[in-house]
Amino acid sequence: MKYIFSLLLSLFALCSFSTAQDFHLYLTGGVINYQGDLQAKRFTLNQSHPFAGAGLYYEATDKLYFRLGFMIGKVSSDDKYSKLNQDRNLNFKAS
Repeated sequence: MKYIFSLLLSLFALCSFSTAQDFHLYLTGGVINYQGDLQAKRFTLNQSHPFAGAGLYYEATDKLYFRLGFMIGKVSSDDKYSKLNQDRNLNFKAS
């Protein structure tokens, strides 16, 4: 975690102190949700998990950008929370 924080801090410093506006830092976040046969509804918040991401892109020309970024999150689902198929006892987790 300290490595990720120091990397983000150095990327932010690189973007803030550069003389040109060629580098841009972006941050993103949201909710990850599984949409499959382990859930009765297509979207529900009872098995959702947060995700976060950050990155840097470089504006080489007006129409050419290079981007480097990462995202971290977890998606999972379990039949024990479903009202339809509790007897199957299926579940998964992916990070």
